[in-house]
Amino acid sequence: MRATANPLTSPDSARWLPRRRAWHKAGLLCLALALGACANTRTIESEVRSFAAPTQRIPLGAAIQIERRPSQDNESFAAVAKSLSAELERQGLKVQDSASAPWVAQIHWQADAVEPPADLRHPSPFGSRMWVGTSGSGMAITFQLPAGEGKWTLLSLSVVLRERATQAVAFDAQAQYQGPWSDADVLADALVRSAFTDYPNGQPRPVTVRREVAR
Repeated sequence: MRATANPLTSPDSARWLPRRRAWHKAGLLCLALALGACANTRTIESEVRSFAAPTQRIPLGAAIQIERRPSQDNESFAAVAKSLSAELERQGLKVQDSASAPWVAQIHWQADAVEPPADLRHPSPFGSRMWVGTSGSGMAITFQLPAGEGKWTLLSLSVVLRERATQAVAFDAQAQYQGPWSDADVLADALVRSAFTDYPNGQPRPVTVRREVAR
């Protein structure tokens, strides 16, 4: 019977083993970078609906004022107003803090603490497991769904753009977020941008909009 050479002890192994180790290390490095990137971002999902009046479009370059009622003199509303101002500018409008602006933006912003979904209040028995490396060496990584802790945040945003003289509505959008995050400034920006996904057109049917934001 003819003996078969062991590839791990053959002279050729001196050529391909270092290369194999290099690819192994490169794979682990790529995984570490990918996991690090995931750890620095999160996906914010919001449910969005919007309505537009076809005969009441706001011209590009038009001046618009963000209305601020006395009850909205707080930091939470300030973060929403700042995000809306930036979004209106992105849409080609000119934000002015002046009652002479022919268009007005009205905001309703509400934050509530709610119970998380029932299936997230206890540790999940489900997860996933993956092997990183080669058949001879590597490591196993297990992902387990965590238990829900504490209250969740329910954020509701409504933005209405009106003509000042007639009070006619040109655009009306609502966005809602429910989840574990509570940093209002970051979430406000995500909701405002999501609310204007279809601007200047409307999308009356509820749609889920996902945005990647920093942790």
